[in-house]
Amino acid sequence: MKRIAVALVLSTLAVTFGVAAQPEDKRLSKARVAIAAKVVDLQPFSHVARLPLDSDSSTIRFEKVKLVRIPTTITYTMNRQNCEEAVSRDTGGSASCLELETGSPAMAYEVTYSYVGQPLTSDEFGQRNFRFEVYFRPEELPSDTRQAVASKRRERGDLAAYFNVSVQRESVPRAVIDQARSRFCDGNFVDGAWVRSDRDCRDEVVTKVAASAPDYLTVRVDSVPPAKVAKVGALVANK
Repeated sequence: MKRIAVALVLSTLAVTFGVAAQPEDKRLSKARVAIAAKVVDLQPFSHVARLPLDSDSSTIRFEKVKLVRIPTTITYTMNRQNCEEAVSRDTGGSASCLELETGSPAMAYEVTYSYVGQPLTSDEFGQRNFRFEVYFRPEELPSDTRQAVASKRRERGDLAAYFNVSVQRESVPRAVIDQARSRFCDGNFVDGAWVRSDRDCRDEVVTKVAASAPDYLTVRVDSVPPAKVAKVGALVANK
C-alpha cells in the first residue's frame, strides 16, 4: 500500500515539475537523491507593493531605508527519499517532501513604509497598522541618495524626500460571460438540482475579457532625482 502511495506522490510531483516518469529501477539507481528542481525568480526589484483595497492610502508614511542582502530566487526540489519518509508517516500521500531553498542573494536597498488598514479577520487584537517594503538595486539609486542613506545624521523626513510614492487603482482584466453571445437552457430546480426543461438542450457559454475593479491598491515607489530633492529642500529651508 505504501509503495502505491509513494508512486502516486512521485507521479503528482513529476507532473508539477514537468519531469517525465522513469522506470522504478532507473530511479532507484540515482542514489535516491533529488530527481527534479524548479527555480523561480522572485523579482524583488519591481518597486511595487499591493495593499488590500480597503487600506487607507492617505496614511502611507515613509519609515526607513537600509542596505540589506536578499534572495532573488527560490528553488523547489522534489526528493525521492523524503517522499518515501513522508508517505511512511502519512499513507495518504503527503507532499511535504517538496523542499524550498532561497538563493542568488543580492545587495539591495530596502525601503519601508507604514500604512493603516482594516484588521485581519484572524487577528483577535484588531491590529490596523501594517508595513510594506520595496527593494532597489544599488545602481538604481543616485550616489547622492546612497550617501544620504549611509549618513547617520539624516532625519527620517530628509530621507523620505529621496523617494516618491504613487497609488493606483488599476483595472484587472478578467474573463466574464458574454451574455449577448451565450445561450442558457430553461429549467427549474428539482430537489436542489437544476433540471432542464428540454433534455436535449445544451448551454452555450461564451466568455470575453473585460476590465473590472481591482482587488488591491497598487503602490509604486520611485527614486527622486537629486536635483528635485535639492529643490524641495531649498523650498523647505526658505519657509
